[in-house]
Amino acid sequence: MSVGRSRLGNWLLIAWLGLGFVFGACGTQKAPDRGTRPDTAVIGLTADFDTFLELATSNSDALHVIENMLFLTLGRLDAQLNMQPRLAKSWQMLAGGKEIVFELRDDVVWSDGVQTTAADVLFTFQLAMNPAVGYAARSRFAQVDTVEVLAPYRIKFVFKNPYPDALLDLQIPILPKHLLENIPPGEIRQCPFNRQPVGNGPYTLKEWHANDRVIFMANETYFGNKPKIKRIVFRIVPDATALLSSLLAGEIDVLPYVAPNKLKEIRNRPDLRIIPYTDRGYTFLAFTLRRPLFRDVRVREAIARAIHRRNLIEALLDGHGRVVAG
Repeated sequence: MSVGRSRLGNWLLIAWLGLGFVFGACGTQKAPDRGTRPDTAVIGLTADFDTFLELATSNSDALHVIENMLFLTLGRLDAQLNMQPRLAKSWQMLAGGKEIVFELRDDVVWSDGVQTTAADVLFTFQLAMNPAVGYAARSRFAQVDTVEVLAPYRIKFVFKNPYPDALLDLQIPILPKHLLENIPPGEIRQCPFNRQPVGNGPYTLKEWHANDRVIFMANETYFGNKPKIKRIVFRIVPDATALLSSLLAGEIDVLPYVAPNKLKEIRNRPDLRIIPYTDRGYTFLAFTLRRPLFRDVRVREAIARAIHRRNLIEALLDGHGRVVAG
């Protein structure tokens, strides 16, 4: 569950794993402003970001910032999981699904004032598919045959075979060619850009104080509707108990995730709002079949049946979960 002020909404979905069940996660939002700047939202995290380069990060919080705040993808999924325009204003599926042609917006600029064009899109995909970069999700582009710039704001992707996830797989944050093209691909993960990004999304990075706070400001050059929250601060508090205390003291506005066993501490606070949501996280008990004991299906079944999963949900998750059928 997330907890915090209603103006920010449910920003992150952070998984929390239980045993043999799926569950509802929680977070908190602080109710009406208790003295913080009205144009600022302070979000609490237990760990700092690693990098703001999609191709290098292994941090789920950083991915949210990269994809939603700093950089634009060609499109994005709406609440009904339909793909909507973003950097691309439209697209066409051609050749029986083997080709997609994107028409890009011509009013998008990087925060340094340089225009975003199809050349940036081509550069980004070439970089992502380069083995020297070591992009963990490079396999998403295994079906991409060629990428061709047709015009300054038009680009075509040709696939080896038509497949249903083609449009979804192409949603990667686009990078500025003019700032990165002279960096060898093998060095891209360590370049200064990763901590001093120039993006084209609704926010820009203003300050990064390692393991303390990261501050973002609304991007004045953003093409779309300007963010209502002008300033977003991520406070890094490594200890989860101390982070919750910061929320209770009014020092932060939003906790993207609160452990279910901590909900009793905040449930009766009138200045906090708990937002439960269904998570996709789950865990299971796995057996090491190299051990002869566990090769016997009767042993595995006996152990599985001996675990009272409903009691675990009540004791560990405060009832916020359900038993997985399987």
